[in-house]
Amino acid sequence: MINNIKCFMKLMKKKDKLLLLLVSLVLMIIICVLFYYREYSMTSIEDLRVLRNDGIEGIRFFYMLQDANYMIWLFLLITLIIPNLISDEFLKFRINHFDNFIINRMSYNRYFRDTVIFNMLITFIYIMIVDIVLLIVIHLFYFPISLSKLYSLSEPLQYGNIITNNAAINIVLYVIMSSFGYSLYSSFIYSLQTFIHNTYLYKACGVIISIILYLFPTIFSVIILNYTHMTFLSKLIYYLALPCLITPGIAYNVALNMNYLEFYIGALCLYFILIYIFMKVKRYTQYGNL
Repeated sequence: MINNIKCFMKLMKKKDKLLLLLVSLVLMIIICVLFYYREYSMTSIEDLRVLRNDGIEGIRFFYMLQDANYMIWLFLLITLIIPNLISDEFLKFRINHFDNFIINRMSYNRYFRDTVIFNMLITFIYIMIVDIVLLIVIHLFYFPISLSKLYSLSEPLQYGNIITNNAAINIVLYVIMSSFGYSLYSSFIYSLQTFIHNTYLYKACGVIISIILYLFPTIFSVIILNYTHMTFLSKLIYYLALPCLITPGIAYNVALNMNYLEFYIGALCLYFILIYIFMKVKRYTQYGNL
């Protein structure tokens, strides 16, 4: 596996991949700046001075930036980037039949395992870098973040209360759990190569599917709950809502009356099942009984 990971790492060193990473980070910083001016342009200088000194507003700002209901552009940009990080290269392998050469050298199971792990690992690291960069930008240029104040905060924040009410622990948990959620979404997109064989369509499918998973599960879960009162089915459908997976402690549905952690765990389980099914289909449609 280590040798395969090293080979896949060479793909990340391609100029177009490095440029993609650099440009995406710059665009996310620009989105952060625009969001700041949108939210605080009408705030008085005195009030801004108070907010900058409280040591907590920076975390609130970060959570609002992550919330697609407040800032849809960051959500769309990240989901656009995800299939273009590395999994699009695996689709090119399939189209060029280069994957057959690799599979003959090892086995389908090893190739499948290594590509899935590497795809998830790259996505996890990328999202962690994005979150850390955004936190640094917020801390240095807008609202200094005080971990001591977060740790001693007596009341929970509006966002990010995943497991505990401690804001300092929750921000660490959020970055880790969000990064893992995005990596699972990346695997879900990768599994859709079973049905998508055009590279250009695949490159755009991340953002297209994210819009579908952002809107429809929420709408249909509410409709089912209101008209059939089938709470379990409504919950099951809402677990498909992408924010449940990628923004733990932020995504919430008042009508379903569940805690934040239940939304996240439910989404994890459902996406794991879907990925497993799609990957099984991918194996037998593309590689037979290898």
